[in-house]
Amino acid sequence: MDWIPIRKVKWEENADGCAVLYKPKFKWDLFTRLMQRMGKDPNMKIHLDEYGSLVWLACDGDQSIWQICQTLQDHIQEPAESLPQRTMKFFQSLLGQNCIRFKELD
Repeated sequence: MDWIPIRKVKWEENADGCAVLYKPKFKWDLFTRLMQRMGKDPNMKIHLDEYGSLVWLACDGDQSIWQICQTLQDHIQEPAESLPQRTMKFFQSLLGQNCIRFKELD
């Protein structure tokens, strides 16, 4: 839990206060430019729920996973035992979608 999550994708906060991530559909700029010329969005939109948004907003590049879990405990009415597992699963999902990367705590 001594890893610090770093955001890799663009995002914004919607009217509900939840985060929306913009993940590129393609790795190559050629396809991205082609989609834009066709008037299509080259990004997938990933809408996060309240919990996911709290985690995403806490990924500021300074807080470790452990610190994020402790911060979430103040906002989420969930047993303290299940929060780290749920948070780790969420980070695994974000990592699998290539939305974050990790750096080791110094």
